[in-house]
Amino acid sequence: MRTYIVQPGDTLYTIAQRFGVSIQDIANANNLTNLNFLLPGQVLRIPVAEPQPGVPRRPIGPLPIPILRRGSVDAAVVLLQLRLQLLGYYRGDLDGIFGARTERAVRRFQRATDLPVNGIVDAQVWTRLLSPDAPGREQD
Repeated sequence: MRTYIVQPGDTLYTIAQRFGVSIQDIANANNLTNLNFLLPGQVLRIPVAEPQPGVPRRPIGPLPIPILRRGSVDAAVVLLQLRLQLLGYYRGDLDGIFGARTERAVRRFQRATDLPVNGIVDAQVWTRLLSPDAPGREQD
């Protein structure tokens, strides 16, 4: 439960909108009988839901997608190498180092999926690489 001090020009409707509750919820919490009568300075109890423990207060936005290229050293490179290995494009250690072998595998994948062949793993490559229908490579 929160409190709110009525300001000049406030209505139950605008207060309800501001706090995301219904007019009736505010009326019930304050025993209001005339829903059209508020006085500036009047203190209202606002029944707002308390956040649940462990639930984020703000929505979590999309996670940043790392752009990887030769020379990158990162845990995301291990994920890249693993996915390329599972699809048959990469044969090597999962060492997190984007070297020549990883770059060749990325270029093979880009060629197989009609993406621009530049050896850089950007959002477009990640999207295609992580899709359930990413094409596997025939082993030689």
